[in-house]
Amino acid sequence: MSKKQKNDLSPSESDFKQGIMVEASDDLLSFDSLSSSLAEIRNLTGVVGYILRNQTTAILDIEEQDKVVEYAVLSSQVHEASVQMAKEFSLGEAESILVEGKTLKLLCMCLGENRISVFMDKDATHAWIIKRILI
Repeated sequence: MSKKQKNDLSPSESDFKQGIMVEASDDLLSFDSLSSSLAEIRNLTGVVGYILRNQTTAILDIEEQDKVVEYAVLSSQVHEASVQMAKEFSLGEAESILVEGKTLKLLCMCLGENRISVFMDKDATHAWIIKRILI
């Protein structure tokens, strides 16, 4: 297997100044559209993998194949915990959740019936990834 070439598509300073409040359209919510966006994001420097799933299908692209189960369990638990916490504190629906560890970050998003989890190095820029998913 050939190693994928990483693209350094770092966001510009203006990307952060503009903010990332973007409404998701119905087209964006399609599984195929999200899959294409995540495949592009996967090639960015610092992104180590992603999980995209809905009620019938799942796509996993994780750099460390021996950690796929661990990443899947972590992703599922973060999604479930965020839903529970949002209910308990009357926060409404969480748009995105970010969990930071010592060396890894996990970005979780729910778009319609689709659940997205993006795993990245701690130094990776998650705000630009959120924006890219929502465009």
